[in-house]
Amino acid sequence: MNPTPKITIVSNGDDWEGLYLDGVLFAQGHEIHVHHLAEALDLEIETVKVSPYWLGEVITSLPEKLDKIPKKVILS
Repeated sequence: MNPTPKITIVSNGDDWEGLYLDGVLFAQGHEIHVHHLAEALDLEIETVKVSPYWLGEVITSLPEKLDKIPKKVILS
């Protein structure tokens, strides 16, 4: 059994962050995205883009279940 990898986020509290995986720099930049973390943990990740009008003006919070997002607002 593999031990759980240790993720460390280093930030200057302003505009720079780094993601370390078991003490080794994995990603850095102005912000660390969820996809960086998923990649570091070797997880499958899917991105679903939706209409900015729908998510921002029609609703302001995502539904609890992914299948509740209307197909007509999905862009990709």
